[in-house]
Amino acid sequence: MALSQSDRMRLVESLRSTDGIELIRAIAEWMVQELQAEAAAYIGAEWNEPLTAFRTGALDHVRFPCVYVDATYCKAR
Repeated sequence: MALSQSDRMRLVESLRSTDGIELIRAIAEWMVQELQAEAAAYIGAEWNEPLTAFRTGALDHVRFPCVYVDATYCKAR
């Protein structure tokens, strides 16, 4: 869609006005919010399957060479 020279001048003048600046600011804020929500949904969907597999996976196929012992020593008379 091509704009005529006069239409371009009117567009530029309207964007220089306070209302035009507020409109651009509102559109930019909306775009940022949409992109953040979309990115979060994409990342969540990408990581959902591997994390579920990790959390529910069995550990019986691995041998653990270390034994951890926990003890509390209380000195009493």
